[in-house]
Amino acid sequence: MQRWIVPITLGAKKLFVITLLCGLPKDDLRLVKAMVRFRKARLHDSSLPIKPEGCPAFVDAVGTIHSPWTGSMVRNFGEKQWAVLAPVLTDENTKLTLKPGHIFPMVGDVGGGAAGAFGRVVRVTIHERHWPKPLLRVEIPTTRSC
Repeated sequence: MQRWIVPITLGAKKLFVITLLCGLPKDDLRLVKAMVRFRKARLHDSSLPIKPEGCPAFVDAVGTIHSPWTGSMVRNFGEKQWAVLAPVLTDENTKLTLKPGHIFPMVGDVGGGAAGAFGRVVRVTIHERHWPKPLLRVEIPTTRSC
């Protein structure tokens, strides 16, 4: 089994991990089949994040789900990919369910935090590649005119 996995995971190690997180057993040929589908669809780690709905690695032209994937596994892929990726925050991508262990693209702490009802609240700077178009921009003038 390992001799199959090594060549098909070149450039697709994150895809491989996400596929495992979706429930395909590591010692099953269905895992190889899933990885081959990624390769045929020309998907690699650099293609992530992927919108699984309509993606040729998961479904055919009429919307039938390819084996070894199931409907729930395809939905899981959309959620599980954030375990290995830092999310890109856009107005189309506002309902991410992120868990404490997920990667978040913070590049700096803007200021001291304050204690809140559910923990410590800290203002941070998010890397610009993960915030291409801010959801909300607040401009604070440096001087006030009376």
